[in-house]
Amino acid sequence: MKNRYRSAALAACCVAGALMLSACESDKKDKPETKANAPAAKSSWTGKEGVAGSLKEDVVVIDSVVRGVDEANHRVTLENSDGKQFTFDVNPKVKSLSDLSPGDKVTATFTKRTYVGVRRDDAPPSDTYETTWGASGPGQMPGRMSAQETKKVGRVTAIDTATRMADIEFADGITKRVEVRPDVDLSRYKVGDNVIIRVTTALTILSKKA
Repeated sequence: MKNRYRSAALAACCVAGALMLSACESDKKDKPETKANAPAAKSSWTGKEGVAGSLKEDVVVIDSVVRGVDEANHRVTLENSDGKQFTFDVNPKVKSLSDLSPGDKVTATFTKRTYVGVRRDDAPPSDTYETTWGASGPGQMPGRMSAQETKKVGRVTAIDTATRMADIEFADGITKRVEVRPDVDLSRYKVGDNVIIRVTTALTILSKKA
């Protein structure tokens, strides 16, 4: 699932959510959708009062059907309840991929962690993307499959203390205005500070249904 969050609008949504401790709607095109009767997503925020930024974690459980297993290239294709298919890279160290067959019904658990922080350095606005790996144990269903991590660095270009709004410029040149949480002490921050947004998405559990 190559969820790279390259849209500046989506990045700004994550920033606003972290600064305000409010929910951020993900781009539904980037991950499997759920029906009304599917398990609801669990979401939690953590952050330090008075300090901009925080960590949000969403956990979504989705019932899926295996539609393809590519052992040679270490990939598996899943289909959700809406009939949409998604292909995931699997760590080559996962040996139990051979235990899956097309038509198998599985439960997939996805975890998305969104970290937003503010730091003072000379790093220019940027976008980076990388894939990290985990592995399942011998005889287990493929688990802790590839995790995609995107990091965006934006530069604070304006702070309006009266309206508690901040302008953030991203690497693509687009500037977004976001609202700052009421408890954040704006005297701690200044124009030129960098806003770091790190989003890690992973298929953490994949288990065959009875």
